Amino acid sequence: MKWNLMKLKEDKMKITKILEEKLKKGEEQKSIQEEWNDLKEGRITVLEQEVGTINKKEARKNWINYDMLEKMEERRKWKGVNSEQGRMQYRKINNELRRTTDKA
Repeated sequence: MKWNLMKLKEDKMKITKILEEKLKKGEEQKSIQEEWNDLKEGRITVLEQEVGTINKKEARKNWINYDMLEKMEERRKWKGVNSEQGRMQYRKINNELRRTTDKA
């Protein structure tokens, strides 16, 4: 799970103001550890509310599509299976993936 950085960049000023207001509310004397915890929790809650997260994996190369990523995940599952069927399934998926990437 990653933060939605595009939205963070777009709403940078708005999020900064919200965070500053949240931190100004608790300006009484606290220990350094309490101040750190407040800062950390404040940032996380503001980011969760205003920015959100991205669950979708994005390809680093523009020619890789979602189907290829799914095949890569499935291949990863079969790689750890130490049986004849596991090795056969891994080879099958690996060959399919290689063919599709070569076409791309």
